[in-house]
Amino acid sequence: MESQKTRIYALAIILNPTLKFDWIDQHCAEDDEMVAQTWICTSMLEYQMLQ
Repeated sequence: MESQKTRIYALAIILNPTLKFDWIDQHCAEDDEMVAQTWICTSMLEYQMLQ
């Protein structure tokens, strides 16, 4: 599914308290997992800088 390779999809999964990174670890290729983790870190840093 191509929607799984979008930044917003990764953010939604991580923000869900029942899923977090577990879902990504179990359902994504290692390369896609690394991209998702980078997106999450970047988004968190961007949010922190706005505060």
